[in-house]
Amino acid sequence: MAAIIDGNLPTLSNRRAFTVRCTLAFFCGAALVGQSASMPAFTRADATFIYGAEEVFSLAALPNGKILGGRGGLYYPVFRLNRNGSLDTNFVDRIPTVQEGTSVAVIHVLHVQRDRRMLVSFGKDIGEGNINRLLRRLLPSGELDDGFRIPLNFSSAHGAGHTDVSGVAVQRNGRILLSRDFYLLVDGPAVQRTPGVIRLLKDGTMDESFDPGEGAKFLDYRSGAQVIALQRDGRILLGGLFTNFSGVARIGLVRLEPNGKVELSFAPGGGPTNSFGPDVKIIHVLRGGKILIAGNFTHYAGVPRAGLARLLSNGTLDASFDSGEIGGQIRAIAVQPNRKIIIGGNFTNVQGRVRNGLPRLNSNGTLDSNFDPALPAFDVIALALQRNGNILLSDYSTGIWRVRAALP
Repeated sequence: MAAIIDGNLPTLSNRRAFTVRCTLAFFCGAALVGQSASMPAFTRADATFIYGAEEVFSLAALPNGKILGGRGGLYYPVFRLNRNGSLDTNFVDRIPTVQEGTSVAVIHVLHVQRDRRMLVSFGKDIGEGNINRLLRRLLPSGELDDGFRIPLNFSSAHGAGHTDVSGVAVQRNGRILLSRDFYLLVDGPAVQRTPGVIRLLKDGTMDESFDPGEGAKFLDYRSGAQVIALQRDGRILLGGLFTNFSGVARIGLVRLEPNGKVELSFAPGGGPTNSFGPDVKIIHVLRGGKILIAGNFTHYAGVPRAGLARLLSNGTLDASFDSGEIGGQIRAIAVQPNRKIIIGGNFTNVQGRVRNGLPRLNSNGTLDSNFDPALPAFDVIALALQRNGNILLSDYSTGIWRVRAALP
């Protein structure tokens, strides 16, 4: 069943809409009316913009100023907003939602290609708590791309509630890399266990020339990759919960050659560690080749790093970057053109200063004291930067907000 497109927000009751607007009024009152001393003039909420929708896990800022979002819920799992935050009813969402009383599509990954087509990973409840993870490509209009006929469904190796396609990266030649630990289903029964990363051709068929070997393992058990990122030279970075990759010791982070083989010159040493096991959830390749990683770790190569570290291009720790204590989990990162780093998450303080969900760090990791949107207690789960410098954020419970920020 296709989503109903009528320009309204059927998931919000009148009371809920009122609550969101009151929160916005409070937020904007602190930010826009009077400009308190603790509120720098160039950091403020946008009173004209709010889209109330829970669990928007993916955001993308389009060049024309419109915004793509992916979420879980009965309506609009993939949606497009106008510049002012209103729903763009010209965008036709064709991701299936409700099927005969079962659960709904939940968008986990939304990747916009250079040609504006969208790769979408979503979950669909097929009964008895079992989740099928599907990958589809949409045209810029939102219609399904019939030229992308992937013969595979992804079924979790860990049971319901686990995302199987957790990362998507498109190479310059148009081939598509997918990360996660999943089974491949080809017209029915499971026939193959993948090594945490696979590559597809442009039309969605398997690329048999890409061979990463046995792939990720945690101790002696099969594991997977949580995140994937591409370098400009075509090499592939994978992060996740693993201790070796295809027989090579790599803790939480590995770099592959374009053909899938482990690159031995990338030596992260002891890598990210904590008391249980490393779990790298975010990788961002910076200009100049340095690498920013975030996740559940307390040290990198034995040096204290509280869930955020910057690496040199060879995988060793960049000692010149230290973000200190971050009081919560980092869920999203965006790097501005001036190389300052915006982090989103569920924290309330950073480096001993109050910051609800959205601090900004200087290029050396110290807190930027000139940036403080004075947010409520947000749990920021997605970020996107617009060309004009505005920051889009998704709060888990209240929806999408926009923060105006100059780039000093």
